Amino acid sequence: MSVNYARIIAKKEFFKDWTSASQNPRVKYVLEFPYDYLLADYYDEVFEITHSSDDEIRKLIEIDALVRNKIESSILDEKELLTPLYSHPKAKSILSSNIALSIWTKMKRYHVYEPGNPNTINLSCWDVSCNTSKIQMSAKLKKGNSANYNLVEKVIADWYEWADGLNVINFASETSFIREIVELEIYFNDNNFADYLAALAVMLYDTHKKTSLKSVVFSDLQTNIL
Repeated sequence: MSVNYARIIAKKEFFKDWTSASQNPRVKYVLEFPYDYLLADYYDEVFEITHSSDDEIRKLIEIDALVRNKIESSILDEKELLTPLYSHPKAKSILSSNIALSIWTKMKRYHVYEPGNPNTINLSCWDVSCNTSKIQMSAKLKKGNSANYNLVEKVIADWYEWADGLNVINFASETSFIREIVELEIYFNDNNFADYLAALAVMLYDTHKKTSLKSVVFSDLQTNIL
């Protein structure tokens, strides 16, 4: 497997049956996130063509009927997995039109699905690599909302309790707050932390209307992001 495809993240209510999602042969694994979200690592071998960076390989989509049939089958299966999402009155018929947030690291990519046209946050994770297990976060509140710092801190505390319970964190600093900027350092136990970092991004997105969060940047700890 060489391509970097986007994993599915959505509220559990938007899965046809989230408790049995892992039984889908195209779902490699699932992971429950706090705040009633579910990550489903949905993979199809046809992704090696549709997500390839090689133009010659992607040409198969146009010239090979069997490839097109596999793509259609994968799309239909994905829609079946997310039946409640597609049946929602605010949902769009094309899956990509229901993406509320994209989480792209150099290790893994994720799409957070939500029907309608939800307000979102500016999120950057591209400077997160597999070269270190030490990550820093810089989150910015909307101007004049510094009083909401405690609300952001509560979200981080909820995430830490969940991640620590899964034994994936070695250390997390106290959150620091300067004007509208919230900063945090996280030391994971190993480099296989992308799913758990995605969970924090999702939780910050889920609560951004209440916290007045505007943007979040995750990066390797040695990177200067300010």
